[in-house]
Amino acid sequence: MIFSENRSHFSGSCSRRLFKSFRRRANVTIRFEKPAGATGAYEFTASAHLWKVTIPKGEWRDVVLSTDPGDPSSNLVVLSNDPSVSPRSPARRTVDVWRTMYGIFGQNGGTTMLEVQDQTSGNVITFIQVFVDDSIKASASGGSIALRYKSQKATVNGGDYDWPTEFVLRNADGSTNGFIVQKVYIGFESADPTVKSEHDHWWEAWRVMNGRVFSGLSKTQLSAGDTATSSNTGGLRGTQWHRFEAKFVPNYAEPEKWGKISNRAGPLPATRAQPPGWITLGTTRRSITVDFDGTKMPPTSTVTFLMENF
Repeated sequence: MIFSENRSHFSGSCSRRLFKSFRRRANVTIRFEKPAGATGAYEFTASAHLWKVTIPKGEWRDVVLSTDPGDPSSNLVVLSNDPSVSPRSPARRTVDVWRTMYGIFGQNGGTTMLEVQDQTSGNVITFIQVFVDDSIKASASGGSIALRYKSQKATVNGGDYDWPTEFVLRNADGSTNGFIVQKVYIGFESADPTVKSEHDHWWEAWRVMNGRVFSGLSKTQLSAGDTATSSNTGGLRGTQWHRFEAKFVPNYAEPEKWGKISNRAGPLPATRAQPPGWITLGTTRRSITVDFDGTKMPPTSTVTFLMENF
């Protein structure tokens, strides 16, 4: 098959004995991020042996771990017995920097201690103390919820491409629940009369719970986003394209009934039948079109259309 939908899925939080002896590395960076309008402050110790974060009950924080170019071997991971700590993205090396992100949800009141470990060496780098304050009311959105794409730069080689994106829910808060539903159109228009063109479409979904986007039907694994992927186009020539229409549907449960579509939506719940209540009005769109010739060496490509949030 020419087309595939590339989904990234990662295991949940690890269960390990905490409070090992640790080795401090000055070039490890930890950054906490919170959504606009969220409440709660951050508190850090000067020694960097212990980082503290306060989360109002019902809110999320993202913790970003990274190392500078002077320590490219470090592969950071957060170890926790708490299922409310979920991998947001895998550790990855970019220009000699390891970087990973975890989501921490303020589910239960009290204090939880997390350890940040260098997965390569097994050394504990530092600790993160998470305090969930159930005396502070979680922040409210104060407005309608809007879904937007936040895409990275597309990588294109002939008719093969990868275009990753994340979903952004504006004005979402701890009371935001439902599903993101996305309609996907894919096509290959062959420029060779001996090769058949291909077209397909379907709907797929991601759970939204407490204002955050999860992987498919999962209630514990945060979504790593979505990637438009075209592959295996060597020896072909023509036009390859993806079209997406997506919207957040509050208090929606239809995807719970969906199954899977082979070679299309991966493990996501999906259907080729139009879902009840689905209308195109109000969707945000994302699209890529590539003219290519994979019969040449090296293959040639021209991106004729690339746009999102239109």
